[in-house]
Order: sequence, then C-alpha cells, then structure tokens
Amino acid sequence: MSITQIETALDAIPFYKTHPYMKPFIGHNYESTRHKKLLLVGESHYLPAGSTVQRDVKGWYSGSPTLTEVEEGWCNTRETRKYLSGGYCKTLNSALKSVATFGGENAFDEVASYNYFLRPAEEEGDSIADALTAMDREYAIRNFIDVLEATHPDIVIMTSRLV
Repeated sequence: MSITQIETALDAIPFYKTHPYMKPFIGHNYESTRHKKLLLVGESHYLPAGSTVQRDVKGWYSGSPTLTEVEEGWCNTRETRKYLSGGYCKTLNSALKSVATFGGENAFDEVASYNYFLRPAEEEGDSIADALTAMDREYAIRNFIDVLEATHPDIVIMTSRLV
C-alpha cells in the first residue's frame, strides 16, 4: 500500500472529515522495506489554557465547534510529530532512536502516529482520564479500527496506560 493510498483511506474516515487537522501522522518512510510498519498510539491532545470548546462532547463529535487557529495548532497531530512538539514527541523520538537506526533527526519519519482519544483533555497538559464519556470511548474505538484498516501496521504500540 502506498502513502497516497493510506492518505485516501484516512480522508474517508468520518471523524477526519470534521477534524482534518487531527489526521494521523504518516512518516514519509512508513512504508520502507527496511523495517516493519509501526503505529504509535498516544492518549489525547489538549488545548491551551482557557479553551472550552472541548467540553461540549456532542458538539465536538458533530464537528460544530469552531476552533481558533491556535487551538487547531495544538491538535494538529501531523505538525506536532513533524516538529517534535512537546515532551511526548521528544521523548518518543529519543526512545525510537535508541532502539533503531533511522537516517534523520526525526524518528517519526519512519512510523505512523496519532492519539487514540479524539476529544482533547479538559485542561492544558492534563489527561483526559477524568473527563472520558461513553461517547469518547465509542468514537475512539471506531476510529482506531478505521486507522488500523487505513494504515495496515505490522506493530501497534500504545504509549498511554489509559488507552
């Protein structure tokens, strides 16, 4: 399967039609024959202090909330992985590089990655654990199956105890 085919499959996933900025990061060497296809699954994004759009659970999943450009940036999975934003990306990048030889500085170029829970945590830097709803869980598992079908990973690593 080519990256183009993966992108087409991701574009067809219902959640990403309303939240395209949250589409999984697909490294440009994900399909390399030098290694297995690895999907890293994180917990959730979070928004900057003062954001409240994520608190309307039904609105979030219907796609009705309008995020500011700054809020979208905080939830832009592809950009956070590409630029190794935050401690999560830096830590995983270092861990990946310690167990495998990758050509560049960003080990995410070799993997696919996204966050399992689709609604951001209630507070900046916090876990979504205390705010999870049945709707969050339902959307997360459906989306996870869709992402698996789109990316066809050989290995899946969950990087969150909550997931």
